Amino acid sequence: MLKQENRLQKEKNFGKVFKGSRPIHTENLVLRIAKQWGVGSTVKGGGSAESTPYTLHPTRFGFVISNKISKLATRRNALKRQLRAIIEQELPNIKTGYDVVIMVKLDFKYPYQQKAIKDQVEKGLKIAGLLN
Repeated sequence: MLKQENRLQKEKNFGKVFKGSRPIHTENLVLRIAKQWGVGSTVKGGGSAESTPYTLHPTRFGFVISNKISKLATRRNALKRQLRAIIEQELPNIKTGYDVVIMVKLDFKYPYQQKAIKDQVEKGLKIAGLLN
């Protein structure tokens, strides 16, 4: 299971990713990737704030699968589980400091083959430059 710190959950976070990114297309998937910005600051004598280097948070992932893909919730959930498992396996190879939303635009052939899904996820992450 994907750790809590690697999940994109709140609607406002999804909105930020959709607003601040361009889509990356593969055959069945669309990836939207936005950089996280977390700045710490320290105050020196005269009251002026000096920025410290950006803090990199763990990369967070969200998944969107529309009813248009499949009317059956069991199939949509199975596809989300497959995507989460793939991301969990690839997490050590993925750069930190990003928010990623993975949307399914075309259904994969059922029963879902993890290799076919994994190939497309890796392809999208390589195009985005997130794989080490």
